[in-house]
Amino acid sequence: MTTPLELDLLMWVYTHDGEPHPALGDPARVEAYSAAMAKFTFEGIAGIVDGKVVLGERGKIWVAMILDTPMPVSQWIDPRGLTAPIASVAQIASHVASTAAPIALTPAPVAQIEQPTQQPAVQLPPGVTHWKQPNTSKLPTDMKGGQFLEVYRKNGRVEHLYAASVNWRTKGKPDDVIGYREIEEPEGAHKAQAPPGMGRA
Repeated sequence: MTTPLELDLLMWVYTHDGEPHPALGDPARVEAYSAAMAKFTFEGIAGIVDGKVVLGERGKIWVAMILDTPMPVSQWIDPRGLTAPIASVAQIASHVASTAAPIALTPAPVAQIEQPTQQPAVQLPPGVTHWKQPNTSKLPTDMKGGQFLEVYRKNGRVEHLYAASVNWRTKGKPDDVIGYREIEEPEGAHKAQAPPGMGRA
């Protein structure tokens, strides 16, 4: 049977390129290691070549066998002592990996952002003045607050209002004024007055 001391000496010769084992110079261990070295030489495991300790063919094969030996693995057992086949942890992991159904990674749904629809351009009828002064709330030039108007808005709505009651400032909203024309004032209509500070543009 191989002893730990012999394994130590074998691997030392394999890894140290002919260098003598330190135990051969230690009085407390020299006898045991010298005996192991003598056994190796007799059995063709190792020997002295040109003053160096080297492995023989048998020793090289032995080292290759040791290096090829797999590590131990854990194993589950049946505490009832049944003799059913028992798989090792490595075998179970391999089986699970090979039989597990692939996980489908479905991307999360992306919310569709509804783009605002552009307000269609309103076609002004003939005779309607296009309102082109978006940065003022004053009445158009040469207009008085009591004039009765047909007012056209961006959203297509048409209203009949006195000039003084119209909000002339353009705010980028659907009810902005885009055009107007003066029409005949209906009988009995209340005459609107321009609010303070609202004169002519």
